[in-house]
Amino acid sequence: MLLTLLLASAVAVADCPVPLDVIGQQADTGVAAFEDMDAEGFEVAIRQVREQVGCPAAAVDSSIVLRLHLLMALDAYTDQDAQRAQEAFRAVLAADPTWRPPSSLAPRGNPLRQIFDAALRDGQAPSADLAEPTLGSFYVDGLPATTRPSDRPFVLQWIDDDGNVRWSGWLPAGAHLPISVLAAMHEDDPMDVFRQAPPPVQDDIVPPPSEDAAGGTGGVVLLAGAGGMAVASGGLLVAALVSRGQWQDAVDECVTWGGCGAAPDAALQDHAKLAQRARTLGYAAQGTAGLALGLGVVGGVTLVW
Repeated sequence: MLLTLLLASAVAVADCPVPLDVIGQQADTGVAAFEDMDAEGFEVAIRQVREQVGCPAAAVDSSIVLRLHLLMALDAYTDQDAQRAQEAFRAVLAADPTWRPPSSLAPRGNPLRQIFDAALRDGQAPSADLAEPTLGSFYVDGLPATTRPSDRPFVLQWIDDDGNVRWSGWLPAGAHLPISVLAAMHEDDPMDVFRQAPPPVQDDIVPPPSEDAAGGTGGVVLLAGAGGMAVASGGLLVAALVSRGQWQDAVDECVTWGGCGAAPDAALQDHAKLAQRARTLGYAAQGTAGLALGLGVVGGVTLVW
């Protein structure tokens, strides 16, 4: 399936799902390797944590979040990327504003301590809206959220109503919804309304002659109404199918061809509006067809009796 293909590279090595304590221990191992100047052990820990955070057993807690961001700050520092390290330290402080690096990690006067002190002086930037998932909730750094940070990295998770993790990952500062999340959200077709055909419309009922003129007139009126409803139902169904095609084209452009790279959050909201319009028209077509069928039956009975 599409979701499986998109996520395979991220979780191929990890044993999913990974218990949260295992992720925390691996992050601690990476920090210890940094302090011991064990470059090889540090690289292994970074790689494993990146894999494990993609398939945790549950929503991460604040302790895990802090240790993940700390490890990523050290990773940025070893890459001589001071800006990214400062952003990661802002994430550490968001998880625990009282946290301070121990002297064994960043002694005073050390460049790493200076980067942390700069993060400590940074103000909080405005957050950005997150699109509403098709089911469940998005979690940011372990808490349900409708917004995401714009100036620091964060752990984004999609948790369904049963507490299952449908997607998880560590995202850098300024990141939008990844294309794999968009693909996962469209893995189940929301156009279920089209899987059930509208009820058949009977607009050609030809009853036998009746001597009741009043009843005959009423039956003719009802049959005429049934015919009109049938025409309306057909029009609504055509409009619904057109809307469904627009929705499908938009999803294909975004998921298959990467057309939402600039603003995937906004694209997902547009997709939801198109899907809702198609569903509404589809239900209206079914309801109108059912009404036409009912009028046709009643009109036929009226003519007969």
